[in-house]
Amino acid sequence: MSLVADTLMHVNLVRHIEKRLENAMEGLAGKMFKGPLHPVELASRMIREADLAVTEGPTGPEAPNAFEVRIPPALLTDDVPGKYLQELAKAAEDTAVERGWRLAGPVRVTIIEDPALTSGISCTVSTVEGPIQAWGRLTGSDGQFGLHHNRLLVGRSDVADVSISQSSVSRSHARFWRDGAGVWVQDLNSSNGTSVNGTPISATTLVPDGSVVSFGPSAYTLRLLA
Repeated sequence: MSLVADTLMHVNLVRHIEKRLENAMEGLAGKMFKGPLHPVELASRMIREADLAVTEGPTGPEAPNAFEVRIPPALLTDDVPGKYLQELAKAAEDTAVERGWRLAGPVRVTIIEDPALTSGISCTVSTVEGPIQAWGRLTGSDGQFGLHHNRLLVGRSDVADVSISQSSVSRSHARFWRDGAGVWVQDLNSSNGTSVNGTPISATTLVPDGSVVSFGPSAYTLRLLA
């Protein structure tokens, strides 16, 4: 992706987050902060820190999913509504989907009152593993396989995110992921190839809902979950 395209996507994403938070937080910001700090500013800071901490893993870019935000007492009220933390977490999760980041678990946001801070906020990130709700599933003659991570490995290996015990499936057969443009699949130089709706693929391929994805002769229907 070019620098211009990446910058434009980031700007559009920030605007989406701003609109979402403003609608969700209507009337709450004043109950949480005493000063000029706004939920959108905090969410943008979290996303910036996550972006800086992205690493390259076996399935592609991986981002931290735990955020510890420290705020000076002068800027924080006595109580932070649970809805606020939920919306901040959702903003981070939406960003992970849009950018195609893999998360090790659900997003966790902790806000701490820190007397050592006199101005501004501090945000540290880390990775905490945990169960993730499925966003899709692959259904074949040998059963159903949930798609949980934004990026995942399909193969015969026991360490694959989707482990298919078919001899025609390579140990590391294909890579699935989703981003702002949709769901994608990439063959990983497997022995028997990967096909989408009967057409063998040689490059990264978009997979619409309801498509039949075949790993060698083993076919599965992709269904996206609401």
